[in-house]
Amino acid sequence: MAAFLPRTRFRVPFTNWSFSLNPGPFNLKEHVLITVFASCGADGTYALSIIVAIRAFYHRGIHIVAALLLVQTTQLLGYGWAGIFRRILVDSPYMWWPGNMPQVSLFRALHEKEKRPSGEQTRLQFSPLLVYQALLTT
Repeated sequence: MAAFLPRTRFRVPFTNWSFSLNPGPFNLKEHVLITVFASCGADGTYALSIIVAIRAFYHRGIHIVAALLLVQTTQLLGYGWAGIFRRILVDSPYMWWPGNMPQVSLFRALHEKEKRPSGEQTRLQFSPLLVYQALLTT
């Protein structure tokens, strides 16, 4: 977006404030944060399974307020426990998450500047060739 949006600064009347619509270059932290937000909202809540099971197996309905409170409390408890154990599970240098290594590699490949040795391809030039060979020629 930084390449297409104007860099003009707009001034708010009667104040010293000004702003620009151009956010500047897109960095690694912003990219990871967008991915975290998208993955948090990608899955449904587990409490919905309880509501569906009550309706399917017990042939009873659940009041909308009770359903909303159930979903809200389970979600908030989950985020609360995650916040409490963050220091132990996330910030500890002894905890590493091998399931996240492909994402880390992808983010690094997209955002790190790579010196191109003469006659060789960079990772970003190699990736489309790999996808082509893996998907289209097999």
